[in-house]
Order: sequence, then structure tokens, then C-alpha cells
Amino acid sequence: SWLNKPEADRPDLIMLYIEEPDMAGHNFGPKSEETGKIVHRVDSLMGVLSAQIAALPYADRVNLIVTSDHGMTDISPDRFVDATLYLNPDWCELVDGTTPTSIFTKEGYRDSVYNALKDIEHIDVWKKEDIPTEINYGTSDRIGDIVVAPELGWQFAYKPKTSKGAHGYFPQSPDMQVMFRAYGPDFKQGYVSENFVNVDIYPLLAK
Repeated sequence: SWLNKPEADRPDLIMLYIEEPDMAGHNFGPKSEETGKIVHRVDSLMGVLSAQIAALPYADRVNLIVTSDHGMTDISPDRFVDATLYLNPDWCELVDGTTPTSIFTKEGYRDSVYNALKDIEHIDVWKKEDIPTEINYGTSDRIGDIVVAPELGWQFAYKPKTSKGAHGYFPQSPDMQVMFRAYGPDFKQGYVSENFVNVDIYPLLAK
């Protein structure tokens, strides 16, 4: 209905977020039959949207982008690093998130936290200023003094999650990769990129 408005009233940008298959992936795992059914359903909805755009009298002027915010991988309590074994509560102001984890340390205890975690298997640990640039974290004050990133499929927390799927791992991991499809007058036809990253979507839309 928005795309059928008179041109003067028609939005220049419409964004639609579909919550699935995120919930199914968390609850049942990304490779489950239940998640597969949800993927087929969302695919069908995208088919309806695409067909209705194609039926517009100015369809050749519409750009359509379909993508996702993250991938999903299998997790289990068997692949778990127990933070309680390494973190002294007196060292930390706040331990926020699980994949990755931001640790805001109390004054004078930053090195204590880092040294307690830096040699543990299945996790990467950085001081804020040493976070790899390819992770695109920037310098936000919401990032802890210490950041812990588990290996793909592993968890670092006070207790393991009960869900069967998770995300938040290294974006270079194949399981975290997402599809990106786009067509319309501003896109090349048949062009394939092997190096597309999600943070490029914002400047693309702005242009």
C-alpha cells in the first residue's frame, strides 16, 4: 500500500524486519527441521513481496535488498567455559553479555581480569584498545575494559544457555555469514561479491 501511494506521498525508503528464523534458530538449532520450515515460510513471504513489487507500474524504478543481521550456529552445554572459575566478583563492576562478553572492571583490577582469562582455551580475550579492527567495534563507551569472545559454538558465561543456537561469534566464520541479495536500477545484474560485509549496508542505503 505504501508503494501504491502517489509519488509525492510515497516513502523513499521502506524497511521491513522479519523476526524469524532467529527465534527458531535459537530454540531448535539452525539445522533443525523446525528452523527449516520457518526458512521456507519466510522465503514464501519474500516471493509474495517480490511479485507484488514486480506488478507495480514503476517496478523498474524500485531497488530491493534482502539480507540478515547475523548467522547462527549450534551450541550445547558441553562447550562451555565457566566464568565463575576465573572471575573474582570483587574485580568487576559489570559483566555484560555472553557472546561476546564485555567486562567493566573495578579500578586497579583490569590486569587481574585479563591475566586470569588470557590463557584459557576456547576463548579470545582483549583489552579494549587491542580489539581487532576487523570486528568493527569502534570506541563506544558501551564496550567493556576487557572483551571475551568465545570460539565458534562455545559459551563463556556464569551458566550455559538452554537454547540450541546462538550468534555473536567472529563475523568471518561461515556460520555467521549472511546472504545479501539486491536488484533494481542501481545494482549490477549478475554481479557476485565474495567480500561483502554487513557494515557496508548503511553507506549503501545512504547513497
